[in-house]
Amino acid sequence: MKKLGKLTLKELKGELETIDQLEIIQLLGGGNVVINTVRDGYGDNSTVSSFTATAYDDEGSVMNEMTGYFLEPAWDEGSNGADTAIPYGTYNVIPSTYNGDPGYFEIANVPDRSQIKIHAGNFHEDTTGCLLPGTNTAISGSDYEVYSSGNKLTELTNFLNNYGDDGIQINIE
Repeated sequence: MKKLGKLTLKELKGELETIDQLEIIQLLGGGNVVINTVRDGYGDNSTVSSFTATAYDDEGSVMNEMTGYFLEPAWDEGSNGADTAIPYGTYNVIPSTYNGDPGYFEIANVPDRSQIKIHAGNFHEDTTGCLLPGTNTAISGSDYEVYSSGNKLTELTNFLNNYGDDGIQINIE
């Protein structure tokens, strides 16, 4: 980030217009992210949710938002096994690995569950309890699918890395 000396207000305004979003984040510091998900559909083997991830600064003001969809296995209200959708509730999201590769995130503190990753995949066969992000969704037969999962995963991961210094939380409704 460039250091600014003593400037007139007009000069300062010109300099501020050149500050990019990452420099603004560095200036503001900290921040947390809340991901609100709303279940939109239930298929035979799949559950689809829409989500909004909102980044807040240290004072609680909204810094940025992004939206998308999550695909999970089918919802089974009587089960909390690995191959079912995550139970309704509020959970922490923490940095993790996926298949040994760093740079992923995991839903933590889900009762009787572990290793719930956020990773790429488009179909219910691609998840065994994990969240698969996508740019949009459709139903095929009796199941949901998401599209452009790799692109949405990259966007979401960058968002969480840029804004989630003070914590990330997911609310599943």
